Amino acid sequence: MAYNFKEIEKKWQDKWDKEGTFNAKDDYTMKKWYGLIEFPYPSGQGLHVGHPRSYTALDIIARKRRLQGYNVLFPIGFDAFGLPAENYAIKTNVHPKITTAQNIAHFTEQLKSLGFSFDWSRKIDTTDPEYYKWTQWIFIQLYKHGLAYKTTMPINFCTGCKVGLANEEVVNGVCERCGSPVVQKEKSEWMLKITAYAQKLIDDYTNYMISFREKYQNNVSPRVLILMGLPGGSYVVATESSYVGDLVRLAGGTNIYGDGEGKDFVNVSVEDMLKQNPDIILRTSHAMPKQVMEYFQQEFSNNQTWQQFDAVKNNKVYDLNNEYFGMSANFNYQKGLEDLEGILYENN
Repeated sequence: MAYNFKEIEKKWQDKWDKEGTFNAKDDYTMKKWYGLIEFPYPSGQGLHVGHPRSYTALDIIARKRRLQGYNVLFPIGFDAFGLPAENYAIKTNVHPKITTAQNIAHFTEQLKSLGFSFDWSRKIDTTDPEYYKWTQWIFIQLYKHGLAYKTTMPINFCTGCKVGLANEEVVNGVCERCGSPVVQKEKSEWMLKITAYAQKLIDDYTNYMISFREKYQNNVSPRVLILMGLPGGSYVVATESSYVGDLVRLAGGTNIYGDGEGKDFVNVSVEDMLKQNPDIILRTSHAMPKQVMEYFQQEFSNNQTWQQFDAVKNNKVYDLNNEYFGMSANFNYQKGLEDLEGILYENN
């Protein structure tokens, strides 16, 4: 019997919609997981292959998290303001309010037909006054606190369209839209004073590091091997040039492979690592930490070479929290250094 995908998939997609199968729950007792795609801009006549390619990966993770008992928030929205929407309206000679509404409806139909597990009850449309009133409110707060100001600055100006252009819209000195020459023109623009906090960030970091280093300035720097596990059963060695490697350096550890000649990660044989014989072995994951850590456990048990490492003999092998040390770490350097402090200097 042939699989009637149009009939069968439409049946279940309608059921998901009706029952809100993928809607996040107002249940604060559940573990939470939040996934966010880059919202599409509905400026063309529909999705292109790049949309489902990138959305599918996160959709798989969202579904897995639901099966693991997480309360999953996986919203969908449309970034409908800006130059793409403007360009499409000019191209079709139809008011952008009309083309945007039509394109959102078409995108929605396509996305639902693909079966993604988005929470459609929380759909965002950046042209909706109920949404952009909050971006306006944020701007007003910045203005009230002196963080938004007007100044003049040179911009790319199209002599044909009579509008300012982003750098990406200037191709070989002409406007990619109409082909007219682009000139530099002084224009009054709103700016955000993000540099107002630059010195505070620098001072906070400097003071924290001074205090941290003072505690261990007389300690011997332990020699460290950092393994970055990869999904599927393999790993690479992280050098000082990587994020996790830089944290270990800041904490006072000495990476046995240095800065890797500028490379974040290097491939090294277990035999070569044994020659270096580090004091401490740190393990973290590129992604899928549970699977990666299970692989490390098997690798260290089955490969007898690891049993010859002093770090293994002395129980100096540590699994780092992926949230602070993995490839998608949240860059909370203070928490990362605190964790490393307990590992590198546990006997001090």
